[in-house]
Amino acid sequence: MLDVIIRGGTLFDGSGRGGSKLDLGVRNGQVEVIGELDSAEAATVIDAEGLYMAPGFIDTHSHSDLRLLYGEPPDVKLTQGVTTEVLGQDGLSVAPIVARDVPLYRKLLAGLLGDPEIEWTWRSTAEYLDALDNRQMPLNAAYLIPHGPIRSAVMGMEDRHAKTDELFRMRPILRQALDEGGVGFSTGLIYPPCSYADAQELIDLCRVAASQDVPLVVHMRNEGIGLLQAIDEMLLVARESGVHLHISHLKLFGKKVWDQASPMLQKLAAARAEGVRITADQYPYFAGCTILTSVLPQWSLGGGTEALIARLKDPDIRQKIKEWAKSPENPRENRTASIGWENIVVSWVKSEQNKQFEGKSIAEISEIRGSDEIDTVCDLLLEENLAVTQISFYGTEETITPIMSDPWVMFCTDGIYGGKPHPRLYGSFPRILGHYVREQGILSMPEAIRKMTSLPAWTFHLERRGLLKPGYVADVTVFCPDSIIDNATFEHSSRLSTGVKWVLVNGTPVIEDGVYNGKTPGRAIRRVPGDSK
Repeated sequence: MLDVIIRGGTLFDGSGRGGSKLDLGVRNGQVEVIGELDSAEAATVIDAEGLYMAPGFIDTHSHSDLRLLYGEPPDVKLTQGVTTEVLGQDGLSVAPIVARDVPLYRKLLAGLLGDPEIEWTWRSTAEYLDALDNRQMPLNAAYLIPHGPIRSAVMGMEDRHAKTDELFRMRPILRQALDEGGVGFSTGLIYPPCSYADAQELIDLCRVAASQDVPLVVHMRNEGIGLLQAIDEMLLVARESGVHLHISHLKLFGKKVWDQASPMLQKLAAARAEGVRITADQYPYFAGCTILTSVLPQWSLGGGTEALIARLKDPDIRQKIKEWAKSPENPRENRTASIGWENIVVSWVKSEQNKQFEGKSIAEISEIRGSDEIDTVCDLLLEENLAVTQISFYGTEETITPIMSDPWVMFCTDGIYGGKPHPRLYGSFPRILGHYVREQGILSMPEAIRKMTSLPAWTFHLERRGLLKPGYVADVTVFCPDSIIDNATFEHSSRLSTGVKWVLVNGTPVIEDGVYNGKTPGRAIRRVPGDSK
């Protein structure tokens, strides 16, 4: 007697091979058998006639680090067919963390992860993963070890390169966190304190990651005018350390680099041909979303969030920020200069008094307030205690598809909760399958599924996941190829996707006929430490 039979569908195993008309049987959370199961019996039988079966989709860049610990279990990922999220992105997350840094990171991360009124009871990575398990999640979560809290534990938020003795102290913190279950090491080189690190610091820490055979997941130092130079920096880190390089949300940020897809991808392909392990992910939209503090100069966050708040209140320093923003000498650091204030849209604020500005650009808010754009940014950040999220419109449809077509690029949501969110939170995976596979023909169905399943499972060493084969964990997504689509738009961003009919997490149905049933079979996926190279 099986627990679940999915009968009559077309099965794509996640390898990139074409689909086959096969049934799938599940027992004890695993794929038990694949074949013709007309005479088999199960407690739950799913009629998948006319539907496609695939391994559960893996969201390789997620910001649900705190969202999974409070409120009702979110269905925005489940209704996309996602069964596993990879947390701990951009070098900014919640563990490992020393007690003195908890107030700092609550404030620093508010625009990225939210600031729910929950106690941060954990300090180590093991304790954080236990907290996820104790919460009972509807889907699985894997965790990258973030650079920022490790650096802060050793040298605070100082705007300088690490000294030899400080690197010596950082390495064992990273090693222990990886031993406690981390599936990789992340950094975000536009976000302090990660952005204060030089290449040598990254090489030193990545040697630890390489010894554990886990990837470096990086938000590069530049995705616009300095894009190719930023790639060169990361290739240097990968070559010198031996680490597997995984580039987060690969993109062309701003009109001046819209023609750089080919040289960028060729540079990565050439390094891959040399033997450098390189992968990347992408969300299928031409706008991004992050914290509003990212439009400020890096030096403004030196010393931490309280130091930033003091600077924003100082008229002389605010004038210095204005001069920096208008200077032609820093286009590589100034992200806003390449797209304009009219393309920076506030998507979430914490207070009720400023909710009226959600969905409006900094240019529009400045006009309403009768203030300079920098004053608008600084005042909003002060009023919200830094808890502001923004959407940046930087590209076109034509800048997305060349990256999407690269065989080593997988998919993510990079979804941030709150306010009027980026539609990628609700729609990334169905958008790939509906818009780019069915409507545009940019990818074949087998290749798109491979990029959502076995490729990320291989990248992050998610054992026995990413494929449908006997003995593998029964994370399964069943969807209608003719109707799957994203419904969220920038104007109406909180609409659930449609077309995903059934989702199994660890063998348990959580989506039934397109609706979340409230079950919570998910768990924290811990990497089992292997022998060092």
